[in-house]
Amino acid sequence: IGEELLKSVESEFKPKVVMVFANVEHMSSAAFGTLMKFLERVKSRDGQLRLCELKPRVYEGFTITKLNRLFSIHENYQAAVDSFK
Repeated sequence: IGEELLKSVESEFKPKVVMVFANVEHMSSAAFGTLMKFLERVKSRDGQLRLCELKPRVYEGFTITKLNRLFSIHENYQAAVDSFK
């Protein structure tokens, strides 16, 4: 999945990406690492990444690791999209 994510923004300049976590119940440390690499890739393309619809348990993982300060996290998809404006 990580390789596919990275490839997805390779041809884009200034990509705007919203990742919906509605079906994610748990994230491993490897998944957090992959997500950080993806954020770096998006930023290197002068783009923006938004995360949304995180379940409390998943959000807790972001807060424990303090990644909630690094990622732009929104309550729902529309709020994430609106944050690009």
